[in-house]
Amino acid sequence: MDHNLRGRPKVILANPAKTDAVEMYVRCLVELHRIMAAGKDDTPDAEVLRSTMDSAWYQLSENDIEVVGGLSEDLYSIGVDREDPPRESVPDSLAVSLSRYFACDEVAQLLLFIRKHERELPRVDAAVWRGYAWGRLGHPSASAEFFGESARVEPTNVLLRVSHIGMLIDCGKIDAAMPIARSLAEKADASSDELYTAGTVFFRAVLAQPPGEANEVLQEAVNVFQRAASAQRPPVPDVTNAIGLYAKAYSYALVGIWMGRSCIEYNGQLELGMCWEEMGDTDSARAAYREAESLGIDDDLAEILLHDLDTNHPLNCRERFRQCHPRLAPSTVWDFGLCARS
Repeated sequence: MDHNLRGRPKVILANPAKTDAVEMYVRCLVELHRIMAAGKDDTPDAEVLRSTMDSAWYQLSENDIEVVGGLSEDLYSIGVDREDPPRESVPDSLAVSLSRYFACDEVAQLLLFIRKHERELPRVDAAVWRGYAWGRLGHPSASAEFFGESARVEPTNVLLRVSHIGMLIDCGKIDAAMPIARSLAEKADASSDELYTAGTVFFRAVLAQPPGEANEVLQEAVNVFQRAASAQRPPVPDVTNAIGLYAKAYSYALVGIWMGRSCIEYNGQLELGMCWEEMGDTDSARAAYREAESLGIDDDLAEILLHDLDTNHPLNCRERFRQCHPRLAPSTVWDFGLCARS
């Protein structure tokens, strides 16, 4: 089966229930495209990926195939430089359709629509919509590629860079996220979102090592989290000066992404508390958990962690982190659309 061809089924009917086979196929396809882009499509690594994809492909349901069948075409858009149309030139009819798909959470149809009208959109916009959609479908490895592309096209956009790192974290690519996180931590004018995201990367890197073997990175995480608490948040995308219906639709989508990241400070304080626990400083850990609790987020995790700390929970902070990890994912890409509509 030739996975290099663009002729995969491209009709998407509904959001799939994510299965191990689906996720394996998506991850392998993403990596295969990266290898192909580097001119290494005839290497043993590429053959292993193709073989794994073949095995996964035959385990997919018809609905799974309809969903992931268009991913290869989307990935071929990465790294392709073309002349961007100005946002004010995007037809109002296209803006109406994109707004409707976004508002109704019809991400499968949104992907089909982007493929059909890609050249009518600025490159960064098409990449953002795809990053949103693949994340919403539950595939952070694919979403990370498109947010990475959007950050490449528009490198000064804090929101896109943070979203890219968040997706890398969600799909476990800490090694890929580390150099980006370090570049953010070294910025004198880094925003709070950038610093909290960098701290999360450092914290996850610590957890990947045996206790006591990553103390320098642990201290980096604490330092960055503490800087984040006093740093400026990036501004809310301005929709009041958007030119044209499409520009407004896209700006509202950016507001949705920004709103979805509103709990990044909360998660950062929780992870700072766990860093302090790892270092044996329970007083500082308790202060961080109380700071998270004071933010008014509708979540009881800070209260739980405080209670565990006060009652000498038998599990250490690493084990407790693994228990609550799904609730601490720093990237909320598949929730931000819902946040924007609430």
